[in-house]
Amino acid sequence: MPVARYLHRRGIRANQVTAIRVFYFVILAPLKVFDLPYSGFLEIVSFALFAWTDLLDGALARIEQKLSDWGTILDPMADKVLISTVYALHLKHAFWLVIATFVGEALLMATALVYKNFASSMHQNFLIEKLKANIWGKTKMTLEVTTGFFILFYDVYPVPLLDNALNITGWAAVGFLGCSLVAKVKEIAG
Repeated sequence: MPVARYLHRRGIRANQVTAIRVFYFVILAPLKVFDLPYSGFLEIVSFALFAWTDLLDGALARIEQKLSDWGTILDPMADKVLISTVYALHLKHAFWLVIATFVGEALLMATALVYKNFASSMHQNFLIEKLKANIWGKTKMTLEVTTGFFILFYDVYPVPLLDNALNITGWAAVGFLGCSLVAKVKEIAG
């Protein structure tokens, strides 16, 4: 990714880009709460920009060729802030989908944090490698971002097609979340 190479040459690191994504709610919340002019459009654009930073920090991490303990926890947390902000502020569109996603994500984060603490306390930092995202988690995140876009577009253009699309992708994401959790527990236990 050319932008990642450019930023890397300028001394920008993956964790710095990830840290910016954690503050997405600071931009989206006022747009939603205060119903500013063109807020729907601005929500979509800001979500796209912050979702793109997930790809960017991954590209930067690959350029740096290192896995940091900080990034192992911060990146998934930033992803959850990004998705949770959109889901929570648009709760009325898919209440049970939001609840299922929040519960699943909380279980996934708790599993990762407990395991990271265990590996660190045993001075087995190489075990932290098991916390890397698996294909289930990457697919889940892609579906959650897609659902986020559908939610934001539905907020601007409330047509049944978008409602159906956000429910299909959202519940598929919940399914992949469950698969990711099971795979992560199996990997940690094995």
